[in-house]
Amino acid sequence: MLYVKAQRIETEITASQPHSLKLARLPAGRLLATWIDRDASGISTLYAAQVDRQGASLFGALAVSNSAVTRYDLIGMPAGGAWAVWSAVVSGEPTLVASRLDDAGRPRMPQLLQLDADYPALAVLISGDVTLFWLQGENQDLYQAQLIDTGLSEPVRRSPAPWVGQTGDLLAGLSAGVDRSHGYVVFHTLTNAGKQRALVTSGPLDQPDWGPAAPINPVMGDQPFQTGFNHGIAFTTAVSASAPEAGWIAPARGQYDIMAAAAMIETHLYVLYFRAGALVGAQEITSLPSGIIAAPSLTLDDERDLALAWWQPGPETASLYAISSR
Repeated sequence: MLYVKAQRIETEITASQPHSLKLARLPAGRLLATWIDRDASGISTLYAAQVDRQGASLFGALAVSNSAVTRYDLIGMPAGGAWAVWSAVVSGEPTLVASRLDDAGRPRMPQLLQLDADYPALAVLISGDVTLFWLQGENQDLYQAQLIDTGLSEPVRRSPAPWVGQTGDLLAGLSAGVDRSHGYVVFHTLTNAGKQRALVTSGPLDQPDWGPAAPINPVMGDQPFQTGFNHGIAFTTAVSASAPEAGWIAPARGQYDIMAAAAMIETHLYVLYFRAGALVGAQEITSLPSGIIAAPSLTLDDERDLALAWWQPGPETASLYAISSR
């Protein structure tokens, strides 16, 4: 189902055990939804469906992948359609596979991108180019390349992996964002004590070596900060190793002068603002009675309004919350 202006709309899409839902905006107010579900043979398959504001879908759920999917990312294109990149096991090793989807959710034939590669994360540039980040090889260093119709451009090594296996921590996934000049990649990790931790590496999009990923410890100042987005008041922000770390950091899609990201710091939800590789501003959104279940989601519309959503645990079930600057 969808919620449009607080009204619940039933959709025509059905699934068995769907998870890892991602959305991309399409022209004319439509959405492209993707998720992982088991097919009739029990194989974890990536599906896609276009849904309009009335809940109707032209073709219903369409299988995108042709082999078992472990994780994936999706990003919408400025001119319509989307790219999906997923990790599959080929000959016993993780392999990245991609497909271009049209506005109706119809996928092209999957194409192999990179062997011995995992944890895809996508970002789209204002030019319409799509850049892919992933972890490569046994060392799991961070690499980047442009997605092109024939596959990938020449891969560039960006950063050594903050190899969490050495500390007993678990790597849950990657997410990526960009501003006008810099790229940002977040390593989402879970410590062996059960604490969520975000490690960030960043650097110029035209330079190879970004350096190792590190935690973000924001310290808000008292000077108002202009972000270029529509929201309340943000303040200049620096970092200090003595300040609490951000447990979740989730970059918004799109390329602007400033990269906005949702963040959870202790029991507070923030929007953090990065420029040229540095944290420059922050805005506290709300304080929660407990933590959140998964990474929050921050989206921007064409008018640069912010929408923040998160899952919050309750006594018996979790509830989805959202707040918008519109």
